[in-house]
Amino acid sequence: MSGNAVLREMPLSAARAGSIRYLVLFALFLASSLNYADRAVLGIVGPALSRALALTPVALGYVLSASAISYFLAQIPGGLLLDRFGSRWIYTGAIALWSFLTIAQGWTGLLHGFYAVTALLVIRFLFGIAI
Repeated sequence: MSGNAVLREMPLSAARAGSIRYLVLFALFLASSLNYADRAVLGIVGPALSRALALTPVALGYVLSASAISYFLAQIPGGLLLDRFGSRWIYTGAIALWSFLTIAQGWTGLLHGFYAVTALLVIRFLFGIAI
């Protein structure tokens, strides 16, 4: 029996559920790819960022590592939240928070000195939780 014959024999709802699964899989792949690129881009623009915000190499190191530290710390609580509330709500909230924090990183250019570094550290720390 060919694959098409199996699809014709399945109820319409089962065939539709299969196509929705692939759509969800594609959406998760796309979100994960963008997420990875978003994490990597700060390392690429680090020198320009440190010049624009007058960051010392140590401060830039803290900014670059803030998201990795919070990402590590959020793994178990994030898994518990996924188990408790389900992936639909947690992923929706995480992507919304991640999007807001990505925009907020651009706002740090309006600040100077200590305030810019502090804001960027807090945003990157929260960013690590959202990813």
